Amino acid sequence: MSNPVLSVWEHKSATTSSAKIIPDGCRDLVYWISPGERPRWTITTLDDQPYNTQIETGAYLRGYRLHPGTLINTDDLLKSVHSLDCNAKGIDDRINSFCTISPAISEAMACIGTPNIKTIGHAAKTLGVTMRTLQRLLKLPTGRTPAGWLSLSRARRAARLAPVALNLAEIAYDCGYADQPHMTRELNRWFGTSPARISFDEAIMEQLGQPGYY
Repeated sequence: MSNPVLSVWEHKSATTSSAKIIPDGCRDLVYWISPGERPRWTITTLDDQPYNTQIETGAYLRGYRLHPGTLINTDDLLKSVHSLDCNAKGIDDRINSFCTISPAISEAMACIGTPNIKTIGHAAKTLGVTMRTLQRLLKLPTGRTPAGWLSLSRARRAARLAPVALNLAEIAYDCGYADQPHMTRELNRWFGTSPARISFDEAIMEQLGQPGYY
């Protein structure tokens, strides 16, 4: 995997609104134009819980979503795009210059995000490494432990299944949770709502349909 960009998205705000953002395992390079302000570039954080952000009427955002596990030289990347607008030539080249994807990290994260992987021990065995090696591989560059990535991937999987499945206990079992209450706690932690209510939250369902960490 050589291209760090997973997807490109745009948002135009017709009204001032508060948007709920859920964790997706990705960081985005975002170009903001807000009325009355100078355009700016930002790089989002890797979130472990949902948060609300206010977007003003007339605001325009264009985001370059980076693959989970991408190593970002944030300071130099922001400096390199500081004077550019989002339609300028060379944005992708600058992202490629200051963002890299380690094949070893990419392989490990793909393994952890596989539906049949239920424990970190299982992932380490599948990858042919020790659990300590897997911890070292992911903790420093991504800032999250293998267990954290596993927790996020199965929460996102369970949340996508919740609206189309009749039995939440079966979803909990299929996604590797100890029981339904365990799944409910984890989805509340990651998305701020219960499995039963996720299907009624249009903002969450829309975001779960966008590219992210499994």
